[in-house]
Amino acid sequence: MKPVNFIEMLSHALGKLPTAIVGAWLVMGILLLFGLAARSALASAADPMLPDEGVTLRHIAEVIAEWLDGFVAQVSELHGARRFVPFFGSIFMFILTANFLGKPDTSFTVVGPTPDRNAATVGVSANLPLSLGKAFVNYDANLSQSYSTHAASLGLKIAF
Repeated sequence: MKPVNFIEMLSHALGKLPTAIVGAWLVMGILLLFGLAARSALASAADPMLPDEGVTLRHIAEVIAEWLDGFVAQVSELHGARRFVPFFGSIFMFILTANFLGKPDTSFTVVGPTPDRNAATVGVSANLPLSLGKAFVNYDANLSQSYSTHAASLGLKIAF
């Protein structure tokens, strides 16, 4: 028995529109309703500066906004990075919602190796400040008798 795909059904009902367009409209509608509901919850609060008790829609929206603000500021490392938060935050939320909407019945499990009792984790990192940014190198290793894993990264961050 084939599972029912809501987006395909809606696409067919709307005159065989492409499923990508119907899915994008659906994601935009979900995000718009979430934004309006969160704005309404913030406007109806007795004191908007005080958090609500427990987990509410307003609380979830504030956590997402704070996380996106911090993430964009950390990645860009620019003065005035907050002006990019609405743009990158909107793109991120659209892609995240579209991914969850596209495969709601899909689940996955990641099974990795179980480390030995006598395993060691070793990490080394070095940063070099430069006039335009910084250079960095990282190395991490998990070592045991039955297996070993190694990871290295090298990078350059330039502020402009």
